[in-house]
Amino acid sequence: MVTMEGKVTIVTGAAGGIGSAAAQALVDAGSSVLMVDVDQDGLAQARSDVQGGNVQTFVADVTDKDQVEAYTKYAVDTFGHLDAAILNAGTFGKSYSIMDFPEELFDRVMAINMKGMWYGMRAAIPYMRKNGSGSLVLTSSTQGLTGYYSSSPFTASKQAVVGLMRNAAVELATEKIRVNTVHLGFTDTTMMAEVAIDANPDDPASVKDTFERASPMKRYARPEEVANMMVFLASDAASYCTGGEFVVDGGLTGFHGGARADYAG
Repeated sequence: MVTMEGKVTIVTGAAGGIGSAAAQALVDAGSSVLMVDVDQDGLAQARSDVQGGNVQTFVADVTDKDQVEAYTKYAVDTFGHLDAAILNAGTFGKSYSIMDFPEELFDRVMAINMKGMWYGMRAAIPYMRKNGSGSLVLTSSTQGLTGYYSSSPFTASKQAVVGLMRNAAVELATEKIRVNTVHLGFTDTTMMAEVAIDANPDDPASVKDTFERASPMKRYARPEEVANMMVFLASDAASYCTGGEFVVDGGLTGFHGGARADYAG
């Protein structure tokens, strides 16, 4: 049985569908939670949707090292210690070919998706060392395992997350700090809705339909299904899991050999 009773967990990107679902699943498992996001209004709404539990919020930009250190310290000051961090903040950016991708946007995607993870890990690890154990769960994507059309910085950043995870898992294993990635397929989130609009502003529903047909399970994942994997990895139930790539994609990667769909943008 997965339990987080008495544990303290940070969730970044907590205003989004997956982050808020993770916060609820953690509360249900008994963890105290600090929900972090740069979107103040969205974070307030997500917090109000979480039922029960000991939950606090913190508005922070994960690309700012000082703000990352501040939210991490706040979690420990508020709850007393830190057991797990689900580093989930991320962005897709926009769809451009590798030749046309604007440099400023490329840098922004990399800063949020990769450097924000690095900052989050560096801030959390010292507190986990004091604890004598911990779990870092990093959100990647099926594009962290393969490539796709018109999204080079997203693919590059999500594969970089895997590299960070692998190195950290090796470095921290003897200190009982576990590090794993979760690789999402098509998931029913605002980000995926924005991808569909970007791909076909006149008919985003057709893009979603194409993506759903590409999945062996013929549907998007629910955020709760991804959250369940994150909470498992954060918990002591996954005590021998580190350095792993955990895929939640309805069979998409195995079936297609990658996150491919008929729609090419």
